[in-house]
Amino acid sequence: MKTEVKIKSLLLGFSLLTAGFASAQTTQTTAQVQTNAQTQRATNPDIEALKLKISSNPDDTQSLVALATAYQNANDWNSAIATWNKITAILPDWAPAYYSIGYANQSAKNNAGAKAAYEQYITKVKPEEVEWMLQNKI
Repeated sequence: MKTEVKIKSLLLGFSLLTAGFASAQTTQTTAQVQTNAQTQRATNPDIEALKLKISSNPDDTQSLVALATAYQNANDWNSAIATWNKITAILPDWAPAYYSIGYANQSAKNNAGAKAAYEQYITKVKPEEVEWMLQNKI
């Protein structure tokens, strides 16, 4: 009788172990999901085309704005922030870039970075830029 119980317990344990192994093989980890998302972002044809265009003219602010916006649309906040920072290096008084840096930081849950960028935006904003942002829904 004891042997029969031990065998049943052993078989039950083995079946649970096998079921756990099988589900572990079919379930994606958070890291795998993030890697897949990064691969999709990296292979975004719009982003790749803009990066190629910018490589031949790094000071092309229109293309840089389009690239930063494409990164934001792909929820790639770190790349968006880096690109907006490149724009502010070229156009240090262009307030909408600081607003966008704030938005990207806020979306990335970096509240301190968002606050600093929004404060810079407030000091740089001009009435005509507010009108431009309203027209472009930024």
